[in-house]
Amino acid sequence: PNCPGDKPGITGLQFMQAMTATVSDVWSKVDFLASHAYPASGVGYGFNVPLDQAAPGLTYYDKELSTIGRSDIPVLITETGWATQPD
Repeated sequence: PNCPGDKPGITGLQFMQAMTATVSDVWSKVDFLASHAYPASGVGYGFNVPLDQAAPGLTYYDKELSTIGRSDIPVLITETGWATQPD
């Protein structure tokens, strides 16, 4: 499922998997992970939910680290937050 108004695409995890398939050692060259950890109730959808439902999105970086096999690197949360007005 996609958010209303979003065009279908791939998740960050799918993009990372495609990168690994193309350049198998790409993640050995990474010093840190920048993540957009938005409050979401699902993976790639369900954004702008209350805090008690937001953990899947806010901790998405855990799935990203697991996908690239690099739990040893720092994570920078470069985007996050809730809308100031509901849709």
